[in-house]
Amino acid sequence: MVKAHKRKNSGSMRRASRVYLSSANVGKVAQLRFFLLLYVNVVNYFIERFWTMKDFTSALADKVITGRAVNRFKITARLAQCAAKQAKEIVRSQKKRKVKTMPLLRRKVATLDNRFVKIEEFKGAAFDLALSFASGMPKITIPINQTAHMNRFWGHGWQVGSTIRLGMNKRGVWIELIFEKKRPELRTEGKVIGIDRGFRKAFVTSDGQEVGAELRDQIRRKAKRSKTSYYHIRTELFRCLKRLKLEGVKRKRESA
Repeated sequence: MVKAHKRKNSGSMRRASRVYLSSANVGKVAQLRFFLLLYVNVVNYFIERFWTMKDFTSALADKVITGRAVNRFKITARLAQCAAKQAKEIVRSQKKRKVKTMPLLRRKVATLDNRFVKIEEFKGAAFDLALSFASGMPKITIPINQTAHMNRFWGHGWQVGSTIRLGMNKRGVWIELIFEKKRPELRTEGKVIGIDRGFRKAFVTSDGQEVGAELRDQIRRKAKRSKTSYYHIRTELFRCLKRLKLEGVKRKRESA
């Protein structure tokens, strides 16, 4: 039987909270850096394989293919299957494009489930949590402290998911915890309002609400065609949306 990659808890909301390992043991961080460099190479190896085979399916990678990666990179079969899964998702992102070009994993990021990392309460007063790695990863434990951003989710109906992201950039090595929460039921009673998006005012509703007028100057100051600018503005737009008063509203009808 061929199993497809399916996202668990598809009826839930997900939020990521990142913490940099700036206070972790230098030797342990160095091991994670080495692992990430190796992992990116493995993922790109699988990307090239799937691309050459024109395999845009979501089916699990064949054991023959993952076995070659095990022998070539000296990794565990479990880690090879994890890297192959991530490679499949990247390759499938090109499926609907008119002009398809072979992608590459340029960001040094690994998506790891609970087979590779275990999250526990830290036994001591110095830190809050301990992340223990295994199954083909460096067998080390990294202690971390909860951040203010994490505390927005912890104890507010959110649960730590079974997946984390491990990555590194110019600032250093980081870990992202993924929090999950069941989506609220859609309202069946109430009114319907219309929302219009604009430049002078980000959102104007049919019941007279106006939010986001302050974003106009921020957008003008941002560099055009910059990914950083795009994500910053998108985040601010979502913050504006949260300021809308939606008591008694069952549905929003949006127009550009």
